[in-house]
Amino acid sequence: IDRAVADFERAYFNVQYHAGTKQVIPIETGWPTHDGFVGDAIASIENATRYFQELMAWARKHGVVIYWFEAFNELFKRQLEAPYAASWGMRHHETLARKY
Repeated sequence: IDRAVADFERAYFNVQYHAGTKQVIPIETGWPTHDGFVGDAIASIENATRYFQELMAWARKHGVVIYWFEAFNELFKRQLEAPYAASWGMRHHETLARKY
């Protein structure tokens, strides 16, 4: 989590460099809230909140449009991919209340 936005920024500006004058719009970024980790990336509401807040501040500073992944958990992904794959939603699927 400590270098998540820096990693995003590096990737974004690399793509922007290769895109030339075309606008680059990241269409899927986010952070899972439960059930696991990938390397140093630990799924938690705290980390998802931090990533969202820091990335949105970065996007405003640089005038970048970002599409957050995703609005709701997709529970079917638990069996198809991995347990944490079902918990990328910003909102609880049962109540629609925001998790962060």
